[in-house]
Amino acid sequence: MTFAISIGNFYTARMRMKLKTLNGYVAREIASPFLVSLFVLTFFLLLGRVMRYADLVLSRGVSFWEGMWLFSHLIPFILALTIPIALLMGVLLAFGRLSSESELTAMRAAGVSLYQLLPAPLGFGVFSYIFCAGITFFLVPSANTAFKGTLNHLLHTKAISAIQEGAFDDEIQGVALFVEKVFKEQGTMEGILIFDTKTSPVPMTITAKKGSLPAAQKGAGLTLILRDGAIHFLEGSVYRRIDFGSYTLTLPAITGDDKERNLSDMTMTELREEAKRLRSIGGASWAPLVEFHQRIAVPLACFILALLGVPLGIRNPRSGKVANVSLGIAIVLIYYICLVAGEALGKNGLLPPSLAIWSWNVLLAGVGIFFLHRANVGKSLFPWGQ
Repeated sequence: MTFAISIGNFYTARMRMKLKTLNGYVAREIASPFLVSLFVLTFFLLLGRVMRYADLVLSRGVSFWEGMWLFSHLIPFILALTIPIALLMGVLLAFGRLSSESELTAMRAAGVSLYQLLPAPLGFGVFSYIFCAGITFFLVPSANTAFKGTLNHLLHTKAISAIQEGAFDDEIQGVALFVEKVFKEQGTMEGILIFDTKTSPVPMTITAKKGSLPAAQKGAGLTLILRDGAIHFLEGSVYRRIDFGSYTLTLPAITGDDKERNLSDMTMTELREEAKRLRSIGGASWAPLVEFHQRIAVPLACFILALLGVPLGIRNPRSGKVANVSLGIAIVLIYYICLVAGEALGKNGLLPPSLAIWSWNVLLAGVGIFFLHRANVGKSLFPWGQ
């Protein structure tokens, strides 16, 4: 009896060592495509955001290091999107390779089930969730706020560099600026004409012989100091003119961002407080609650996508890398389309915020568990494929 127990303990220890070795091997297989996918996706998404602001920034003579510092604030938001996608790609490609080269067949022949290989992808899911949640909860709000502040600071302190002589500048919504002469080194202008429909209840035309843009801009707007000019406007049907010796005009932010913080700039605590504030004044609290639930749900998608990637990666051993990458892109598109649809339904009050966001995670998790069970027993993932 003692001998039988010893043999059993020895076999169990050997099995654990074998599984530990196999899971380490699978983890290394996932790591490489995961890191490559993360780098490629982050690079191209960051490049797209950089191109959006490139002309606006480069026209003002922003230095390379200033530009690098500005665009580094975009990385947390992009990583929050690319980490779940990269994890799905890593699991799909890893299990696709193990399946195509019959390594999974050999493991199953040795008595290893698909469930026993889950610690590797789910371990990556835990790591990705912790990292993604930390970014989403803490870094993204502060990075969004810092990006807007840095962008406005650079655009406003270097605004004189972008003004062209003898041409209308309409970068600021609702304001058109015309300048005859620009002295960029001194930060001064001559022959100024401004059409303003933004900062006043009635449209105004402002003329000035001279003006300047202070290098030290304060606040979110752009400050112009005008001298020896006049303000022209209609009061009802009566023309009015106000002459001035010196007039300080504060225009809206060049980027169009107002002083109020968006929901994406708020921390988790601030989102809850905003929802309470809206309820206290009888307003709809759906939008901040949707944003709150979304920040929790998206990082948790790392687990779900890792789980879903296992059966989908082995569904067809001859499908190859291109097919798996295409499948991963299709899954991500479907998930984010559903998430955007849920966000719209939640913010419009058509669904409770929790249901609008979490229903897609629950549905995708159910599909992943169903597929994993069928793959483990050797059946086709789809019942009609039998």
